[in-house]
Amino acid sequence: MRTRFIFLIAIWIIGWLNITIAQEPILRQYAVGDWTSGAFITACIHPNGGYLVLGSANSWQQGTRTALFRLDNEGDTLWTKAYWRHDLGDRWPIDMTTAQDGSGFYILMGNAIPTIQYNAVLKVNLEGDSLWQTQVSNSTDQWVNAPFNAIGSLEDGGCVVAGNGYFFDNPPLVTALSSGGQIQWNNAISPSGAYSHYKRIRQGPDSHLFAVGTHSSYDPGMNHSRMMISKFSGSGTLLWSRQFNSGTPLSGDMRLSEGHDVLPLADGGCIITGYLTDPGITFQGQTIVRRLDQDGNEVWTKTWFAHPNDLSTGFNLQPSGSGNFLVFLHQYGSSAAGATLMKCSMDGDSIWTQWGYDYPIRMKEVQNNGQILMTGYAPSSPYGIFIRTSPDGTGSAPYNSDNKLRGLLITSMWPIFAPARVDRRRSLDRSRCSIV
Repeated sequence: MRTRFIFLIAIWIIGWLNITIAQEPILRQYAVGDWTSGAFITACIHPNGGYLVLGSANSWQQGTRTALFRLDNEGDTLWTKAYWRHDLGDRWPIDMTTAQDGSGFYILMGNAIPTIQYNAVLKVNLEGDSLWQTQVSNSTDQWVNAPFNAIGSLEDGGCVVAGNGYFFDNPPLVTALSSGGQIQWNNAISPSGAYSHYKRIRQGPDSHLFAVGTHSSYDPGMNHSRMMISKFSGSGTLLWSRQFNSGTPLSGDMRLSEGHDVLPLADGGCIITGYLTDPGITFQGQTIVRRLDQDGNEVWTKTWFAHPNDLSTGFNLQPSGSGNFLVFLHQYGSSAAGATLMKCSMDGDSIWTQWGYDYPIRMKEVQNNGQILMTGYAPSSPYGIFIRTSPDGTGSAPYNSDNKLRGLLITSMWPIFAPARVDRRRSLDRSRCSIV
């Protein structure tokens, strides 16, 4: 009996240690490229625990490669794999999502051989081995034809990509693929414009798809950049599409705007974010966040962080439990270059704010325990950055000297070093590379 009791205590201690380790913040740099250019693009929670991180690796005579880093719960590398083209061809990563059926991951990438360009979706299994690749844009000898910007997973196990049909003078385009790589449907919406395109696409809990981006126009009497949001059925039928800040010089609404992310909601509506410039000024303005109902009607609009000579842009949205959401935004201009994390209620009111993140950092996913995953890069270096913050919302207070470690912050700018741990042994393992 005593032996059994000791055994149970030992199991409890081991479990407690594993949970504690999994909840510790992580801030690490990993050597991705060979020279001065490497970056982490995005990160996904791995179904078997830990994470899969998508990186861009530049090399001297092999062009740009797509790299995968498999990390455990402590941030240690389990394996790395790379996908590239022979000679000077490029194969660069754009976005990644987890297959909802648990079969692997979908990677959206661009390809150049070396002047012909196109987009392709690569599916890999849970160990990073390639299963299939499907070309989703037409090959061309022009540099403009890798126009897809985002990929999202579908509840049927497939995926959907969004962007633009052919870069210039073509409509925004959405394409769905099955879990086996077959193209299921395409939908190009009108009107087209100088460079109208989607930047993010997500499927909501009711199977509807939301795509957000920008509508552009050559017309000098119209705003040449307008926030655009479209809602599709699960089979690709356009339900509605909205544009904002589409006035004329005489209407007093000459403010440029772009959409960068969308968060579908349980009521069939969504929240979108991007930027809104000051009237008549292109590179000065605020982060804008809008909530829309299921029919695309505006519920509320918030703008934040207006500073003279700076442009503040909302880049990422994520749910945060208890009916709240997170906004990750960037400020850039003559007076600032950094990023801010905000937690907001569904009414758009700020609950707390953390600032001090470096400009190249992006928010990616939120774990069930509230920890936030972020990726980025160290400027002018081969290092990719991976961050896991502590659980959000503790104390629900703004950033200050007493609670600034609630979220792990990077405070240096050029380059990012302390307090990250640099381990060159975590560089790309060429013995585990695949050429496809």
